Amino acid sequence: MTATQEAQSCVINPLPDIEAKWKEYKAKRVKQYPQNNLRASSIGNPCERYHYHSIHDWREKVLHDELLQSIFDEGNLHEKDVMRQLNEMGFEIVEQQRAFQLDKPLVTGHIDGILRWHGQDYPFDVKTISPYEFDRIDAIEDLILSKKLYQRNYPAQLQIYMLMTNCEYGFLLFKNKLTGAIKTIWAQIDFDYCDQLLKRAERVYTALQACTPPDRCNSFDVCKDCPYAHLCLPDIKMGEGVIPIDDMELQALLERREQLEAAAKEFKAIDSDIKGAVTVGGVGEKICGPFLVRVTEHERKNKVADTWHEEISTYFKTQILKLEG
Repeated sequence: MTATQEAQSCVINPLPDIEAKWKEYKAKRVKQYPQNNLRASSIGNPCERYHYHSIHDWREKVLHDELLQSIFDEGNLHEKDVMRQLNEMGFEIVEQQRAFQLDKPLVTGHIDGILRWHGQDYPFDVKTISPYEFDRIDAIEDLILSKKLYQRNYPAQLQIYMLMTNCEYGFLLFKNKLTGAIKTIWAQIDFDYCDQLLKRAERVYTALQACTPPDRCNSFDVCKDCPYAHLCLPDIKMGEGVIPIDDMELQALLERREQLEAAAKEFKAIDSDIKGAVTVGGVGEKICGPFLVRVTEHERKNKVADTWHEEISTYFKTQILKLEG
């Protein structure tokens, strides 16, 4: 009999299942809201059909789970903490959570704040990220070219905010959710980039007026986590050049893969957080409970674009072993 079972046998009522209550609590916070116009926070999504469905078919959106809701909630808590720290550092923050709107085409947004410094205003947005992502992002180009769709939304959102506020410079303020460290990524307004975003918005509104969805996006990176992918599925099934496979064993493997995907994502996120934590103190062998962690530093050569000369960089390799007995 386990310690928990022994404890339960000694009390009249069963012990409270706090984790189940937590999941139920977070699930209740997942809401379905109508969307009537394009939003600055998602205008960076390159799929125009996604934007079409987000307005035309908002009721059909597949909602996120309680874990992602918790991540959103944690982000809100971190944002408030960053604002508090900025104020304590002596920075003047104005226009917090003010609603902004571009009229033609209609794009709305809520800006986290504007930092006022020596008479100049700098719109900004606060983001919390893992230690791995925190170390990887050093410039706005890292976000624009990111393989992660949600990160590509960040610079687009900032550009729209700079356009809305008529400010030449703005920044994204990243907080390492493990260490609490912050990193500022500055950007200058790019009118050509803004024009691309606004023309995308115009095409979406034209499609909405005609009640005709735009062409489907053919990028797996964009489609794989899309909450409207099920609305595109009939088009995929009937699309030209699509090859059907009648193989029940393969289908079973694909179903099993789908079941394991969430666990794989969780493993990847936890593994990233662990590596960020154990490398803070540098290389060496470290013990945490029954786990031995070995951190080593290595060099690699990279070809630099344009010049094609070799550049040497270093990276950490982390090995983890659970000590038995």
